[in-house]
Order: sequence, then structure tokens, then C-alpha cells
Amino acid sequence: MRCSSSSGSGPCLRARDTVSPQYVSDTTTDPRWLEWGRTVAEAGIRSVLSVALVIEGQDIGALQVYATEPEVFTE
Repeated sequence: MRCSSSSGSGPCLRARDTVSPQYVSDTTTDPRWLEWGRTVAEAGIRSVLSVALVIEGQDIGALQVYATEPEVFTE
């Protein structure tokens, strides 16, 4: 699955850029990334947790964990 929509945004990119976890409890209702949310919801993805990957101070990307049910991930 892509990190971003064609607009160049999404939770994966936000997690990487801000080095803070991004949680999408329901891809069909989250207002931050509407285009991206519609695309992944069509693929059956309903919850997403994105975390920046930083090793020895170097940004190497981000990791996304997907779930097929909404509101799966908790603190």
C-alpha cells in the first residue's frame, strides 16, 4: 500500500515528517486524508497506525500497520 495519495499526503508521510505516530481510527471518516482514506477503504483497510522509522538519528521512512476493522489500535 502506498504511503500517500496522489496529493502527496497521508499518515505515513506525516509520521515520517513529524516523527510522531499517526493513528487513523476509521479510514472512512478521518477528515485529514480524505482521498487516501477512500482509496485504502476500497482495499478493505479501516484502521491504520503509522510510525516513523529513525535509526541512529537517520530518518529511514515509516512503518504502517493496517487493520480491516475500524478502531482496532489503542494506546
